[in-house]
Amino acid sequence: MATLVKFVDIYTYVQLENELNKNYTVDGCHLSGQGYLVWTEVIKPFVEE
Repeated sequence: MATLVKFVDIYTYVQLENELNKNYTVDGCHLSGQGYLVWTEVIKPFVEE
């Protein structure tokens, strides 16, 4: 049985000028609450499949 794996590009939605947008991070590396709100919206269509 084959397993299907999908990769979802989140970075495109949380980056600004090739860096993690400061509005979406707490330390320049990890997402903040606001960043996770964006993350949730991006993955929602894949979770609901």
